[in-house]
Amino acid sequence: QQQQQQQQNQQQQQGEQQQKTTKGAIMWSIERGERITALPDPTSARFNCKGFPSSSRKPNCLKVFRGASFSNTGEFFFCGINVDGVGYLVKFETTNWTPMAAICAFRDAPISAYAANKNGSRHACGSAEGDVVAFDGGGLRKQSSNSRKRSLKRIAAARNAHMIFVTTISWNARGDVVLSGSADASVYCLHVKNKFKSGLYGSLMKLFLWMTVLIACLLGWVFLLMKVFDESTVPLLNNNNNNNNNNNAERGLSSLDERQRVISKRSAGIPLDDREREVFEEMESENAASEEEQRAAEGDYYGGNDDPHASASRAYHDSVEYEKQKELEYAEARAMEEKQKREWELQNEANLRKMQFAEEEKKRQKEAAERETVADDKQEKEEKGEEEEDE
Repeated sequence: QQQQQQQQNQQQQQGEQQQKTTKGAIMWSIERGERITALPDPTSARFNCKGFPSSSRKPNCLKVFRGASFSNTGEFFFCGINVDGVGYLVKFETTNWTPMAAICAFRDAPISAYAANKNGSRHACGSAEGDVVAFDGGGLRKQSSNSRKRSLKRIAAARNAHMIFVTTISWNARGDVVLSGSADASVYCLHVKNKFKSGLYGSLMKLFLWMTVLIACLLGWVFLLMKVFDESTVPLLNNNNNNNNNNNAERGLSSLDERQRVISKRSAGIPLDDREREVFEEMESENAASEEEQRAAEGDYYGGNDDPHASASRAYHDSVEYEKQKELEYAEARAMEEKQKREWELQNEANLRKMQFAEEEKKRQKEAAERETVADDKQEKEEKGEEEEDE
């Protein structure tokens, strides 16, 4: 056991020496003005960091670091790395500088610009093809179990935001907008939706939101039930009134159609059936009642029926108007009949033309078929004659 511990200590010392002497990305202390350590290769097999392809462990694989940032607590470190021309975002722990998680930023392009928001929870990358992507850094505290579970996650992306490579990228103060610039003199603004913060604050906010929705639904159901029970009789009355109105309207339309049919038959001299006679008698009684009312009104207007000459003139005037009305109704009925006759004649003519055209078309097809048969017979005879001559 002592030998194993000594071997492990020697391996750790060798690893630390290799990190200090390895070329590549390094951590520098501004206060002391010296190099602290060399950033380890996250694609190495000893870290077993998921997210990198198997080809990244080859010795001839080209790796280039691009951009770096810390979380607000300083417990996590983020950086971009291009592995054989493909960009990846990597998350490290700052205690032993071991990579925790990695995610592919672009499938077929390297990272050309990188930036993090104010607290280091969100990260944005720009590619050499003009794409812009935003990521969530996951948990930022070692004490919380959620920090290990939450890995890097893509939250927004803009394909072909620029025509060529992105040269600069930055976040706004709220951390919900990414502003990128390119060498093609264009600027792109990518909006990222804000989500609830992790931890106790986020759970409390979600609980409060669900309670508010539940209370609103209960109040809505109570108000709806009160409305239904308070006004349960009003819809029934309204429905009855609507049904009565609809029935009356239908009856009015049917009686009007019957009267028009009776007038047209009467004017044309067509005999009426029993129902139509009843309708005609009702119409006559209504006309008589209206005439009596009109005469009574005219008598009251002219001071009664004291003057016999006035009553005779009114009667003559009424009879003339009645005759005119009858003549108009008769003329309208005749006009309707003539119109219907014309329509029927036109329809019959159209049908006859269609039938004639169809018969002519059949004759043409028959003649064409006969011609084809004759031509085929003739051609066969000619072919047989040629064959006989050849023989």
